[in-house]
Amino acid sequence: MFDSWKRLFAATACFTLFATSCRSTVDQAQVSRDPARDPQAPSADPSDLAWQHIADLDLLEWSEASIAAGRGIMLFGETRNEPGQRHYLYAYDATARKIVASYPLPHRAQFLGLRANGDFLAAGKSVSPEWAQHLTTLSGDAARFSVQTDSSHGPRLFEQFAELDGSLFASDPGSGSVMDISARPSRTVLEGLSNPGPVLASQGLIAALDIGAGAPGDENIIAIDPAKGTSRSKWPIGKGKGRGMSALVAIPGTTLLAVNEWRANRVILVDLQTLETVREFVTDEMPEGLAVIGSCIAVAATEARKLHLFDAMSTQTTPLASIDYSAHGDRLRSVRAVAADPSLAGMTLYLRSVYPWDGGDKKTQSSMFRLDILDADLLKACGRG
Repeated sequence: MFDSWKRLFAATACFTLFATSCRSTVDQAQVSRDPARDPQAPSADPSDLAWQHIADLDLLEWSEASIAAGRGIMLFGETRNEPGQRHYLYAYDATARKIVASYPLPHRAQFLGLRANGDFLAAGKSVSPEWAQHLTTLSGDAARFSVQTDSSHGPRLFEQFAELDGSLFASDPGSGSVMDISARPSRTVLEGLSNPGPVLASQGLIAALDIGAGAPGDENIIAIDPAKGTSRSKWPIGKGKGRGMSALVAIPGTTLLAVNEWRANRVILVDLQTLETVREFVTDEMPEGLAVIGSCIAVAATEARKLHLFDAMSTQTTPLASIDYSAHGDRLRSVRAVAADPSLAGMTLYLRSVYPWDGGDKKTQSSMFRLDILDADLLKACGRG
């Protein structure tokens, strides 16, 4: 991604430091519909979209731009650019529409997730002890989480996590493996990978991306059966240079996975059982954040500053809708993460951007936004009406 970051850091940005009582604003944007799908579709009224600016934050590096959403709660982290590199986790209540609590962490919030039992998981490294890996579990109500941190995993480099039958699986780029970290000691279920990245559980299997180093054939989608100790892998489509896979989501109730390819400007739909590419969605430049809400895939096209919604269950390969968020300026200049909360009625999405501050000391900033989609036709098309 170095080529994209060169372009990103060449631009200027402004920021507002996060305060305990964040200034929140609600405004609207325009939706453009694809006329090829429905030539008679009227232009959506601006009131069909509601944006809320939640917070502006410090970050140490772009890999901390994670979001977790579920149970009407959204979590996001911050590493403040101050002596000691202090780390914090913030809990946002979707009903109250505000941040209700903050929690200090002994590590960066590099990955946030929601477990099947309703607990949230925060994982990341700390500088002291050197590059130690920590897993923090947050249980209960957002305003009064019970917080427990497990620091027994040593100097590993866990990237992302998947839960299958109560066990947690993690990708570890440091050892080039996928591991069962619920076992004591941790158990390797697949090794010899070039650079394992996102993982998830679906249909009794663990799906993983080996994002490699960009060489031909170096990027693979892998299906792992931990119970049988077997795995299959395939480089789905594309030739030559790596296509830039960086995000992976599952379509609920199906065997389908959605994978972004930011270099190829597309999202591909892959069948986990066969690892064959089922469909290809062409996007604007640099599709990054990826989320599923109902039957729709939401993807942020970073360079175009648009959020595209695709119907995963249709043969249509153009967007149901494209939402232009450029009116938010630098705060949404480079969206790196998108998350959905399926527990809420309708369609609620969270977007997190990462952008540089032009103060000259290499600080990185991040902004959090909430987007509620109110358009009745779009809600129905995505199975959320």
